[in-house]
Amino acid sequence: MPYRTGLYRGGGEYGRPPYDPAVILKMLFVSYLYNLSERQTEVYVNESIPAKYFVGMAIDKPAPDHSTLTYFKKRMTQKNNLAVFEEMLAEIVQMAMEKGIQFGSLQIVDSVHSIANVNTRKDDHRKKKKEKTPVTRTPNGE
Repeated sequence: MPYRTGLYRGGGEYGRPPYDPAVILKMLFVSYLYNLSERQTEVYVNESIPAKYFVGMAIDKPAPDHSTLTYFKKRMTQKNNLAVFEEMLAEIVQMAMEKGIQFGSLQIVDSVHSIANVNTRKDDHRKKKKEKTPVTRTPNGE
């Protein structure tokens, strides 16, 4: 495991294997960015392939549950350090904006660009021919 299991009770050797803290931190970033509750974040990451990719999870693995996110957040913000945690997340957003990333309620990126040499006269002829062709059915309804 690339992260420190010594920070977990039992050294991460007992019970379920611990989640990578980077995965949980990224999920909390998604929560902060889209103003989602921990419960909503769990559902969002489980249902969104791009979100799963962002947090670094395999598509067939379930995201950490909302209570794991809440517990991690409480550990990060112990001793009234919530302001430091939120400041860190805001700084990440600021750095992304400086790099040209634009945030909004929905972002769609279309990465497909195709150039095709299409004979439009032949295509139009094919479409007209298809429209004129009557639909025939066999006696059994197919």
